[in-house]
Amino acid sequence: MDKQRLGICHGPRCGDYGGRAMAEQLVERSIAFDQLQCQSLCPHAPIARVDDKVLHHTNTEQVLDAL
Repeated sequence: MDKQRLGICHGPRCGDYGGRAMAEQLVERSIAFDQLQCQSLCPHAPIARVDDKVLHHTNTEQVLDAL
């Protein structure tokens, strides 16, 4: 099975609405992710992508569950 690909949006709104904090928590847990440019989903901030699935208004625990 291939490893899942995780991305965390670091656009201005996602970053301000929890994306940066979520990224810090993932780093603390040694979970690798891609830092994504703005995904143009600002009303749904913060967002993460797990493979092709977009997680809206997400948090660290929801990202971990999706992995």
